[in-house]
Amino acid sequence: MRALAGAVSLAVLFAGASFAQAPVPAPPPPPPVEKVPEPVVPQDDDPITLAGDLVLVPVSARKERGGAVVDMDRSEFALVEDGAPQEIAFFNRDVAPIDVVLLVDGSGSVEGSLDVIQSAALSFIKQLRPVDRFTVVSFADHPIILLDWSTDVKSAAGALRAIEPKGNTALYGSVIAVLYERFDASPVGRRRAVVVLSDGDDTTSSVTSRSAARAALLHDASVYVVSISRLLADRFAEFARTNGIPTQERVKFRAQSDRLRRSEERLEYLASQSGGRVVYPRRFGDLGSAYDEIAEEIRSRYLLGYYPPPGSARGFHEIGVTTRRKKVLLHARQGYFRDGMGDEAADPSRP
Repeated sequence: MRALAGAVSLAVLFAGASFAQAPVPAPPPPPPVEKVPEPVVPQDDDPITLAGDLVLVPVSARKERGGAVVDMDRSEFALVEDGAPQEIAFFNRDVAPIDVVLLVDGSGSVEGSLDVIQSAALSFIKQLRPVDRFTVVSFADHPIILLDWSTDVKSAAGALRAIEPKGNTALYGSVIAVLYERFDASPVGRRRAVVVLSDGDDTTSSVTSRSAARAALLHDASVYVVSISRLLADRFAEFARTNGIPTQERVKFRAQSDRLRRSEERLEYLASQSGGRVVYPRRFGDLGSAYDEIAEEIRSRYLLGYYPPPGSARGFHEIGVTTRRKKVLLHARQGYFRDGMGDEAADPSRP
């Protein structure tokens, strides 16, 4: 295995991991991400960037009962910065090529579900367009790049088959790591998304969802999550009610169930801040449908642009997007950092 760029100042994100150093631009250096050789196979959220002074805001719209809304126009949207209404100076369908990091939980907690996880993830990749790129990264105690940027579906299938569940779950540290390592040198003019499949229970990272959300905003990336937390929480709760299981084990199952349910607030925060969304399948057989929802949403975005008020201060600015159309739900990132200032949290009161 070949270790990619690492930095001592950020190595604390992954306790116990050791990586070789490689030259990186500074600041900030990317956290460590491990890379394995690409598998042998037979045989171009979502940017919110400053273009001049123009702030670009990708927005997805879907019906309350599901399904993308693709027939909206400028007049149906309203946009505010820090609570003040802003004129929408630019409006279009967001059809730029997409760079997608597929971040798949490879910890021991998903061992019994790996086959369906691999199949659903591959189905998602097949829905991307020829101009879109993807990279496959698994994570447990730390992230491992299984497939570099590619458009080849067969290579993705091989990479997904290489996942061997073991270890703990460093979810938020891994999200931060791939944002820096995968997007710091990515081409301009391409949308960015991280699509995570996980049980949502971070057991190892020394960072929080708040830090991950800030990193997503700084890298103009939207984070989507397919979470099996509710499926596992229900399963553990059922075990906790089973009389044939020793009392001590039943207590452990109840604690695991409660922990998984509490993890949802942190997942929702990360996704909503970055303009993404969390999807909770009702059963493991619905993982493919969950990925389908996300793929449709990524392909069906609008792009709104506005000029911030004169003299706007550096640092974080809150963005809000609403619509007058009824029974339509919008997803847009909830802020941006002006002039690249990322030393403030989007919402210090949140996890």
